[in-house]
Amino acid sequence: MAAHPLIVDQTALDPAIDEPEKNPQLQAVHRYWLERCDGRLLPARRAIDPIDLKRHLPNMLLVDVTQDPLRFRYRLFGTGLVALYDREMTGKYVDDIKSDSLRTAVVQAYAQVIDRRAPVFSALAFVVDYYRIKYDRLLLPLADDGCTVSMVMGAILRR
Repeated sequence: MAAHPLIVDQTALDPAIDEPEKNPQLQAVHRYWLERCDGRLLPARRAIDPIDLKRHLPNMLLVDVTQDPLRFRYRLFGTGLVALYDREMTGKYVDDIKSDSLRTAVVQAYAQVIDRRAPVFSALAFVVDYYRIKYDRLLLPLADDGCTVSMVMGAILRR
């Protein structure tokens, strides 16, 4: 199994969170991802079985990555995320996010995972429709060839 440190995005951390990487549900998803690496740098999408992640699926997302130009399309946007954001994004592109600041932050987060080719954890707070939402987010790269990120798998849990 390849060693993958869990990168904590210090620039995005909510200062009220001392050790965000200790979220047990996100740790379970991270461990599953590590097991699926199976000696490769990054696991392929085909190595991920949704049945194994059934309890986490409401809080998960799966994002297709296209290059030239770089774009992201939600293949899966769990029911818990629909409730959290009050919008369904399955089948839509990140470009469809109406808030400029949120859209920019999402693109930067996914691009960071692609550039690092490593899991990235963040504890964040943002405002959507006048409500402050605090959440923990884990983003994990997937690569059909074991190296070039073709998808981002993520889990988001509200605090």
